Formats: sequence, C-alpha cells, structure tokens
Amino acid sequence: MEVEDVVPSRIKKARHWVRGFVNRMGGNRVGVVAFAESSYVACPLTTDLDYVTESVEILGPMSVVNQGTDIGLGLSTALAAIERGSESPDAEAERKGLASKAIVLISDGEDHAAATAEAAAKIRKSGVKLFIVGVGTESGGPIPARDESGKLQGYKRAGGQPVVSRFDPASLERIASDATGRYWNMSQIGRAHV
Repeated sequence: MEVEDVVPSRIKKARHWVRGFVNRMGGNRVGVVAFAESSYVACPLTTDLDYVTESVEILGPMSVVNQGTDIGLGLSTALAAIERGSESPDAEAERKGLASKAIVLISDGEDHAAATAEAAAKIRKSGVKLFIVGVGTESGGPIPARDESGKLQGYKRAGGQPVVSRFDPASLERIASDATGRYWNMSQIGRAHV
C-alpha cells in the first residue's frame, strides 16, 4: 500500500478516503482490521470515530509483522470482530432496513493466499454486507523501502529487479461478486457513498 502509483501513495489516499467516510458515520459503530499475511483488530467496534481515524493514521507497512497479502484472512478477522462485538440491532430498526452490518475492504487487490473465496462465501451467508474500494493503477509501481524515519532508501528487490505491485481490480470485483457485495475504484469515485 506504500506504492506511489496514485498521488501521494495508495496508503495515504486510502487514509484520506477513510477520514471522509468515517466523518459521515456519526452514531454508527466502526472498527478497523489491519492485515497483510496475518491480521488483527487494530480498533474494535466503537462510536468514538476520532479513535477510529487515529487508528487508521498510525497503520503502515510495519503494522503487521508477516508481510504478503491474505485478503481472505483480513475479511475473516473483520467478520469475526463483527460477530463478537456487535450488539443485537433493534428488531424494529432491522425490519425497516435501518440497521445493518457491513465490512468495507480497501485494497489494491493483490492476494497471495487462496482463502478469499471461502471468506467471501461466509460473509454472504452471514448477511453482512461487503463493500470493496480498490486503490492503485494497473501499471502499478515499485514498492518503496524506507528507514524508521520514513526516508526512502530505495525499492524492494527480488532477483536484482524492483518488486512491482500492481492493482488487480478483477480480483476485487470477483470477491465482491462472491460475497454479493459491491465494488468501486477509489480513483474514479474519490469519496464513494457506500
């Protein structure tokens, strides 16, 4: 997510989008899951939206120890957090369609694991809505390597060549379809109304 194929970078654009999204969530409980090859709840479900925003601001490439990408694990962690932390919605509000549970996935679509379809199927069965917001460009860009202070030291390499991260919207569209969810491209919508 540190790739700079969108201005200023995928992660900074995602943080900006999240701030706008969270600002419209007053009265709702929101949580944050960080994931790469492993995942954890970075912010449990809360109505303290300032805390949610602060939690997102401190997330970075070193927030998750195991690098790589396992979108399915991130989705499973989010679903489990909703199931553990959700209060039973008011039955009347649920009947009127005013109460719902949703996961918003922000990703570049790169996925190095095979459990994503299974996680999407669990989300579909649970009745939780899945909204996916993709960030990046299909041409992608090299993955920056930075020191502790954030200074660019070069780019990650494999076999002497820079590692290029590419945006994979087709993967995100497939996940949304598997979960009977919806997909948007952040570059096209800026601040989607999900």
